Amino acid sequence: MSKILGLNSFGWIIKNSFFKVFNQNIKLKQRASREDLKQLRNEMVYAEIGHIIGFTFIIIIILIKLWSAQYMSALIMLVFNVIFNLYPALLQQHNKKRIDTILKQ
Repeated sequence: MSKILGLNSFGWIIKNSFFKVFNQNIKLKQRASREDLKQLRNEMVYAEIGHIIGFTFIIIIILIKLWSAQYMSALIMLVFNVIFNLYPALLQQHNKKRIDTILKQ
């Protein structure tokens, strides 16, 4: 599913652009301990919750704009909302699953 949505490409863009400076809590040293991975996972949960709250709030604003027949601004907001809130939340879920797999080993 992540390949269909292009999460790997999105993750590469995040790692190799100016977006990487936004959340410095979600970083690992080259060799991480189990505790480091657990802490990283917790930070990812908090960041994911923030993105989901932001996504929901903007969806409400988009629905209000659609109700008042401001279709173009609603469409533009929807595109940016997906890029800046939905995709980061999905990427964090994907990475949390990878961390969980490592922690189970």
